[in-house]
Amino acid sequence: MKKYCLVVTYHAAAAGGREEFLEEVAAEGIRETVLAEEGCLKYDYYLSADDPCELVVLEEWTTVENQQAHVARPHMARLREIKNKYMTSTVLQTYWNED
Repeated sequence: MKKYCLVVTYHAAAAGGREEFLEEVAAEGIRETVLAEEGCLKYDYYLSADDPCELVVLEEWTTVENQQAHVARPHMARLREIKNKYMTSTVLQTYWNED
C-alpha cells in the first residue's frame, strides 16, 4: 500500500515546553481524534533523546486529500493554538512510502 507520510519537527521555546504541549494535546484528546479520521494510518509523537526541546510527529495517510482534510478540522485549529503557546518553529517533510 502506498502511504502519504509526514515528519513534523517542532522545537519548543523552553525546556519542558514539549512536555506541556503533549499534556495539553492529551487533555484535549487530539491524538485519538486524529487517529479516528478517515485515511489516518499513523499519528505518533516522538521525543528527541538529544534535544529536550525537540518533538517529532510521524503521520501516515492513505491519500493527500485525507491529510489535507485533516488539517482543516476544528481539533487541528485547537492543536495550532496549543502549538503556538509552546513551540517556536515547525519543519515539515513529506514523502511517499510503499510497503
